[in-house]
Amino acid sequence: MLVHRDYESAEFSKIEHEPGESLMFSNPGGLPERIKNKLKVQPDGTFEPIRGESECRNAIVADIFFGISQIDKAGSGLTDVQVLMPKHGGRAEFICQQDNVGISVRLWQAEQKAPKDKVAIRRTDTEIYITNLLPFKAIPRKVYRMPLRTPKTKLQFETDDEKGCLPVCIAPQGWLISFGDLRRAPAFARRHGSVDLIKEWDTSEFIEDPDRRRHFVWLVGRHWGFFLERFKEDGLWDDFRKKRAFFHLVKGDANTISYVSRMGRHVSRDVVKARGENGKEHENEGIYYQIVQMSDEWAVQLKPTYVFTKSDGKTPLPAHFQTNRATRRFKFDRNKSVDDDLTFWSKYLGREGEVINLGRGWEDDLILEFKFLFAELPTDKHAS
Repeated sequence: MLVHRDYESAEFSKIEHEPGESLMFSNPGGLPERIKNKLKVQPDGTFEPIRGESECRNAIVADIFFGISQIDKAGSGLTDVQVLMPKHGGRAEFICQQDNVGISVRLWQAEQKAPKDKVAIRRTDTEIYITNLLPFKAIPRKVYRMPLRTPKTKLQFETDDEKGCLPVCIAPQGWLISFGDLRRAPAFARRHGSVDLIKEWDTSEFIEDPDRRRHFVWLVGRHWGFFLERFKEDGLWDDFRKKRAFFHLVKGDANTISYVSRMGRHVSRDVVKARGENGKEHENEGIYYQIVQMSDEWAVQLKPTYVFTKSDGKTPLPAHFQTNRATRRFKFDRNKSVDDDLTFWSKYLGREGEVINLGRGWEDDLILEFKFLFAELPTDKHAS
């Protein structure tokens, strides 16, 4: 409705709810003439959408939503609705309003077991499988690489402000690599290498080479590391060499974090607890993280874990003590506990938001969604 409405019209978009029957979405702005002729609109205004037949009314608005992966440009939206509604027992109706002043789409409620039922049921039984992957909804389109003066050249920043404002960079094997165009920061670039030799790559082409692909993962991970630094005040410490972040004790015997649960309630969680005799040890919650690609999706993979620390609540115990205590602790974690852990981390890191841009405004948009990827699959009743 935001993308396709006619913004020259003073009419409001409308959503009308008929309890127990339907939802009607109405938008000012009719069908473009070419599309209208293709769809063969009936005398009562109804029509059937055709996959791939589309015309963009608001190109700039569409580009914004396409850039954050909320729509596509293939003319598939209405046809997807037409296919999906019957799968769940409902149906969809598409209407061109009188004189082609607007479009309406009515979604009829899924079928019910009995007329007295208030909640419709699905035709197919399904189960939801949740992964531990937070997906990137958008990654930068370009990667920039500049040769360093020497392979051992270290990054130098004149001030902390410069370090915080410049695009995130890595310096592997004699190269300076960034999602931001370093030619827009010539003074910084000249301190480290040759601006004239900067090469620009399409990201899809850059990651075709295995070595460059590792550098891409490293660069994305560097953005993630800078993001984790925002939680230092809560005691979250990033042990980036082990790709692990865990809470340190801030004060007292426990470290308590407040967050909003998936039910919208304000709850508290002790992420560092005293353990052992007289609190000589602590149990600290944390995560292992990794930048991964699953199919066409890039994501941050989170694995909740525990780190066992000394009386200061910060220094990890030796490795053999970690293994022993972790084995005893994990045996109490069931599916519900793991799900609760993942929910905590997505809600806590997301700060009650749904997405965040890890880029710095250098056309390096790296948009991370704080909702774990999931799959909803039909239940196989015949499985043994």
